[in-house]
Amino acid sequence: MSEVKARANVLLEEVAASRQKEIAATLRDLGLTGYAADAFCALVRLPEATAGDLVTKTGIPDSKIYYALDELADKGLAEVQEGKPKTYRVVPPREVQARLMKVEEVVELYPLFGEYDLIAKVEAETYDRIGEVVVSKIRTIPGVRATKTLAKMTF
Repeated sequence: MSEVKARANVLLEEVAASRQKEIAATLRDLGLTGYAADAFCALVRLPEATAGDLVTKTGIPDSKIYYALDELADKGLAEVQEGKPKTYRVVPPREVQARLMKVEEVVELYPLFGEYDLIAKVEAETYDRIGEVVVSKIRTIPGVRATKTLAKMTF
């Protein structure tokens, strides 16, 4: 029976590898460098990892892994946990949603399908305050990659 399990695991890895290449190609098409796309594909399969873990898993050179991880962090695709060594993890969408709900001015939050993942209703006294909330509170949440503000006026 262990031979069957071993062969099944090999087949699963082969399927996952081909799918991973496809996903990495799509990420490159969306603007990530090749190393960042490869690091993301490896990181998404782990709860967290160090740069050394990702070098071993991906074959990305030691001299390039930190550039790739910084790119992922800058784009909000990964979160850096300080320490020696630093650890990295992909920010799960539910965690982003939970963090958004902690922002006092966010009064409603809805998941979406398509170009945007979430829509948040923000209420504030002035338009300037809405801008402050978006820039200083929402955009700083790990996992928030971009925002688009639409304003409603009442007559």
